[in-house]
Amino acid sequence: VVLSLYNRYMHNLSEYKELYHYDSKRSLVRNEITGDVCMMKRLTYYDEDVYAFLASHNDKHIPQIYDYWKADDNTLIVIEEVVQGNTFDNIIIDNRMPENDKLKLFLEMLEGLKFLHNAPKPIIHRDLKASNIMVTGNGEVKIIDYDAAKIYKPDSSGDTTHLGTDGVAAPEQYGFMQSDTRSDVYAVGKMLANAFPDNKRIQTVAAKASSFDPRDRYANAGELSDVLAGKDD
Repeated sequence: VVLSLYNRYMHNLSEYKELYHYDSKRSLVRNEITGDVCMMKRLTYYDEDVYAFLASHNDKHIPQIYDYWKADDNTLIVIEEVVQGNTFDNIIIDNRMPENDKLKLFLEMLEGLKFLHNAPKPIIHRDLKASNIMVTGNGEVKIIDYDAAKIYKPDSSGDTTHLGTDGVAAPEQYGFMQSDTRSDVYAVGKMLANAFPDNKRIQTVAAKASSFDPRDRYANAGELSDVLAGKDD
């Protein structure tokens, strides 16, 4: 089994030529067979079922996963679409951008999050933050970085690994209970609060989305999106 795994790893790796080495986890590579330029990631923490789903189900708001396999050291090698553009870091604090344009970007992002939450086995991103939301040159919004993502397990009482970013990770991600779709809603609420400081309606939505108790939040990305778009009026 170990030999077979090693042979698959070496075979797959030989298809890709490194073009640029970012760090120990990320490289820009070219597929020597197709000529496509891709991102190669080496993950220590991962839920392989997440990548299995994303590799077989495409959505325009999610980077395409071209391939993935386990290396002999049990890390996961992921080959995915290269996403170029600006992150929400820069966009949501831009006072020159009209609020309606910002709102459209958030609603587009929530469409991607709905795709994850509506999977047969819901996918929880668990690290939604402004730097993990990209707006490409043609205006598409993409949710990137699934290192912390997991498949929701309804029979589990807590997360096996506590991952996320301080300041946007929901309280339950620190071990109080299992994270679920409402954990991602919490992170979106935090971003909304930063992006629309003077909009009372959106601040009210953001406050509910980022309630400490998950039971007080919107249930999922779809519910939050409807309220944000005013469909509940």
